[in-house]
Parts: sequence; C-alpha cells; structure tokens
Amino acid sequence: MTTIMTLAPSATHFLFHRIRQAWHAATTKPEPPPRSAAEEAAAVRDLADTYRKSDPGFASDLYAAADRHERDAELAL
Repeated sequence: MTTIMTLAPSATHFLFHRIRQAWHAATTKPEPPPRSAAEEAAAVRDLADTYRKSDPGFASDLYAAADRHERDAELAL
C-alpha cells in the first residue's frame, strides 16, 4: 500500500495564495511615476514632430492639443 500525503484545505488555500502572490509579483510591472502636464505635452509635441512632413494638419492639431493641455493644467493650479 502506498501512503499519499495530502494537505489540509486551509494549507492548500494558503499555498495557492502564496504561489499566486509570487506569480503576480514576478509578472507585474511597477507603475511608472505620474508625468507632469509639461512632460505629457512634450511627448505630444515629439509625436507631432514625427507627422510634420507626412501630415502637417494632424501635426498642427497635436501641437494645439499640447498647448491646451499645458494651459488647462496651469489654470487648474
């Protein structure tokens, strides 16, 4: 006869919980720090620069949106 070792339900739950925590910690990227309105606007302007030659109208819209975003952030302070 072979003896099979089993875990009590509470121990099984605890083990599953620990494995799930370890998996989550290994696969989850930390949240990047929030960017300021100026940093966000700069990123939009960089994107607009890539469209300046191929789609100047869209680039202009992006520049205007970046300006509005900065202005709205300043007014919110």
